[in-house]
Formats: sequence, C-alpha cells, structure tokens
Amino acid sequence: MLRRKARLIFLIASLPIRRSSGLSPWTSSARGKLSSPNSRSEFIRNICIANLSTILTSAFGKSANAACLMGDTSSDCIGVYKVPMDPEISNFVSTPEELAKFAPDIRFVPPVAPPGKGKYNDCSEELIRIYLENIVGNSNGQRNESLRAALIRGDLNDLGALVLGISPRVIVSGRIVLQELLNKSSPSAYRAEVALNDITAGLQQIDGCLLQAIKGQMGGITVAQLSILEDINDVETSYVDLIKVIAPDVAVGNAGTRRRNIKV
Repeated sequence: MLRRKARLIFLIASLPIRRSSGLSPWTSSARGKLSSPNSRSEFIRNICIANLSTILTSAFGKSANAACLMGDTSSDCIGVYKVPMDPEISNFVSTPEELAKFAPDIRFVPPVAPPGKGKYNDCSEELIRIYLENIVGNSNGQRNESLRAALIRGDLNDLGALVLGISPRVIVSGRIVLQELLNKSSPSAYRAEVALNDITAGLQQIDGCLLQAIKGQMGGITVAQLSILEDINDVETSYVDLIKVIAPDVAVGNAGTRRRNIKV
C-alpha cells in the first residue's frame, strides 16, 4: 500500500508547479511564459511535495491508491485519480514497459494521439466531431450516443465511459488548437482557452459525480441525474463558446453544415 501511494505521489509531484497569471497552462509555450523565478518555483514545489501525502490521504482516503491513465474507459476508472497528460511525466507512462517499472499497479492504455497529422485543421475537426457526436448527438444526420442521452437512459457506466473517452481527446486536440491561436496572436485565443478549461473542468466534475451516484451517495437516481444534467448543460455552454471561435459557421445546438477549410 505504501509503495502504491508513493508512486501516485511521485506522479503528481512530477508536475511543474508555477505561479499562474490567470491563464491555465494549456500549452508548453504558455507554461514557459507563466513561469516564476526558479528559486520561487523550487520553494513552492518543495512545500507541496512535503505535504502531498497528507493532502492525498485527506482528500481521497482509501481511494488515493486508485489511479488510471487518461484514455482508459474502464468502469473502474470512473471518478478515480487520472494521471495528467503532461509532458513532464509522459515518458514514464508511454509504454507498458515504462509504466511497469514506475507504477505496475496502473493499467496501461496507449497514449491518446492527435488526430490525423496533428495539425490545426485536424484538431479543430476533432473538437467539432466530439461536439456533434457526443454533445449534440447528431452528426451528418446520424444519431449518436450523447452525454445527455446516456444520462436520461440511466446508464451511468455508459455515461462514464463516454466522459472518460472524450476528456483526453479534448485535451490533446485543444492544446494544438490553442497553441496555433497563440502563435498567430489571435484575439480569440483567450476565449478559446477559457472555454477549453471549462469543458475539461466540467467533464471532471461529471466524472466525480458519477462515482458518487453509482455508489448511491447522491440519493435516488433521479436526484443524481438532475445534478449531473446541470454539469452536462454547463459543458455544452462552454463547448458552444469554443465552436464559435474555431468554426463560427457551425450551427451550434444542432448538426448544422460546417465548412471544410478551417482557418485561424
């Protein structure tokens, strides 16, 4: 048990701790711009690492031993700690062999790769696809399983699998899209970053609430559904804001016609 907890602590402690200026560090270049002096960073980092075990134990209790890689859609990953998709620790979890050396108790899944060639257009298309298929639930006239439909049906495990599958795709494509917007000094970069942060935070909130609902800690199923529905609505609102930035001619709220050539 102590070894498992130590591995989890190291995973979190491996992340860079920097002072934020209000913008979340979605991209590597943004992180560099937001960095504080080395001495201050190391000081804050040392304090956080020293208290991390206590924080984890207080926050998660026995659950602190549970962790999953992002992209793992197994039902036992719903609501548990996810290893961050961060370049600082990607080498430790990129292959089954590396993960086995570092944290053999964590189940390996292949890292989520950028769509296509990993260019802006590919990633914009991916974000739009997620919106149409999993938020709206209707893409190119084809009905798809949306978050809302899974919730109404009452299948919380299916909803959890959808959330676990969507989250890393949004992060991977969102970073590339935001980086391009920043590189071109787009006035919409800040709006896109806020929307992306809100989407990922909303999905994490749904993930956590689902575990509580599955365990019966939110009361009856209807009460849990109503609570989670509010979170889904918040995610959709933020996603609409993002779509207005990256593809303003997409008819938000339905599977409207979208352009083929997306430009920053």
